[in-house]
Amino acid sequence: MWLEGCTAVITGASSGIGLATAERFLDEGARVVAVSDRPEELNDVAAALLQRGELHTAECDVGDRAQVTDLAARVRELGGADILVNNAGVWNERDFLEIEYENWERLLRVNLTGVFLCSQLLAPQMRIRGGGAIVNTASTNGLVAEPRLAHYNASKGGVVMLTKSMAVDLSRFRIRVNAVAPGVIRTPLIAHILDAKPTEHFGAIPWGEVGRPEQVAACIAFLASSHASYVTGEIFVCDGGQLAINGELPAEYRKEIAERLSADVPEN
Repeated sequence: MWLEGCTAVITGASSGIGLATAERFLDEGARVVAVSDRPEELNDVAAALLQRGELHTAECDVGDRAQVTDLAARVRELGGADILVNNAGVWNERDFLEIEYENWERLLRVNLTGVFLCSQLLAPQMRIRGGGAIVNTASTNGLVAEPRLAHYNASKGGVVMLTKSMAVDLSRFRIRVNAVAPGVIRTPLIAHILDAKPTEHFGAIPWGEVGRPEQVAACIAFLASSHASYVTGEIFVCDGGQLAINGELPAEYRKEIAERLSADVPEN
């Protein structure tokens, strides 16, 4: 198992990519501290995952320094963190001129300041333990802009540069820092949009399918493990090839994708 004997803290662990990551980490032998600011969802996670391995839950708003300080103290009682997955995030659409300050502040506080706080308060535990790994959830929106998402794009662009900066500063403590940059992934944040327009994104995804949380979780598990022991400061894109093309796929490609989807051919 890739993560046997490690203690991993995963924020935003009550749904989507965070939940899939908690499941994968437990299967890989890690002790998992699942963190969320949604207590009811955390209870559901605990009930579903306790049989898979050693799971602890912690309610925490990652953008609140006092709450993150309490989280770090609890993890210290467990022996300290070896791995931190900064996955908590929020998202919504607004035209740039319609973004309210409160909405801007919330997205930056959770998506970017939350990464800063959790990393700064948990990395010292990794230093004491001789090293560790931090994996941040960025986004393809941190690499290219998408309309009506200036606040979200800015927060994820900040995660990209914070990841690289942390990797440089923490490498002397043998703490590796990387990020995953998911593309279009079916999570609770955007499921309603995908369901309303189920084929809209296929023209821009060469793989022809919307990604699944467990596919991103597999990338996170790799970056957190010793298999990536010489990887730090990297942004690991997981987007089905979306950023590999300029524009949309040719019409004949889209037709083949539509035919494959309608035939329900198993994924390779």
